[in-house]
Amino acid sequence: MNLNPRRALTVTADYDSERGYSEAHARCANECGFVIPPRPLDRLDRDGFDVVDCVSPETASEVARQDWPTALDRVLSGPLATRIRIAFTSEFAPIHVKFIYTKAGEENPSFFWHCDAGPVAHLKVLVYLNETDAATGIISRAETDLFEKAGYPFGPLSERVGDDGLNEIAVQGGFTYRPVWTSPRPGRGVLFEPRNVLHRGRPPFSGAREMLQVVFVPWNTPWQQFVDEHRDWIEDNVGAGFPRLVPQ
Repeated sequence: MNLNPRRALTVTADYDSERGYSEAHARCANECGFVIPPRPLDRLDRDGFDVVDCVSPETASEVARQDWPTALDRVLSGPLATRIRIAFTSEFAPIHVKFIYTKAGEENPSFFWHCDAGPVAHLKVLVYLNETDAATGIISRAETDLFEKAGYPFGPLSERVGDDGLNEIAVQGGFTYRPVWTSPRPGRGVLFEPRNVLHRGRPPFSGAREMLQVVFVPWNTPWQQFVDEHRDWIEDNVGAGFPRLVPQ
């Protein structure tokens, strides 16, 4: 395995500097004037991830059968939208929306530990829509930083590792870490910073998992306006890419 600490710096230079996401985030926060209410810090603030309510358990299966604009509206009609605004200190744009159906025993690169290449300030939510024994594993922001210093994240797909490989890197680096595994009930989602926390999926041992995946970036207009103006672009962004985005 080729461990290279420069990879994280290259990702930051590419997305935050060259594509302008860091500057755009600051501009959005200043233009929106969003004020964070006094509150205790939660796990998203501290560790880079949290489990959040998205839709009611009774309606989760309905969301799985709807088109993506309707499902997105359902998911963002509750407290999730406010939590994203607080995280960004601005409005936000959903740039990628995708239903994911995972069968028992399925193999996928996302089932190995990785960080997503992208700007520092972006969020992903994985909304679980059915009863399942599938799970999402996440390593805190501070512990992920140790793996960045060791040079692991952001390598090629072929170099992603599972639990044993990650343990080996930690032993070589002389540090410890503790993955958190969560299997939310239907209607709840894992909200996290995919650039900043190592994560992986675990397929179900039986049956299947139905899930809605959405990626968000800071923006300076309400998300509904972004969807109205860029619906075709969102539909085409199946790979969750990050082109240079210039706020309206």
